[in-house]
Amino acid sequence: MFEEVFCEHVSLFEMESVGTNHFISILDELWLQNGRCIDRNIPNAPLLQNYTVNSLIDTAHQRWNMSLVNQIFSEDIATEIA
Repeated sequence: MFEEVFCEHVSLFEMESVGTNHFISILDELWLQNGRCIDRNIPNAPLLQNYTVNSLIDTAHQRWNMSLVNQIFSEDIATEIA
């Protein structure tokens, strides 16, 4: 299933750099800890086109907003984000 929803990449971003960079797109950008990105072919992709990874972070607590992540993504992708 991962081949269908994740892009393969070698670079990694840490949460600190994601939290400070407001320009990393949720789709087709390197930001998952496992070195992958989320492909534009996921079901909610049209809704996510203009959103950045920073919008998934609970900035008050410096962690992922998992209630939002779980609403937007499939269980497989949400697990990768967490």
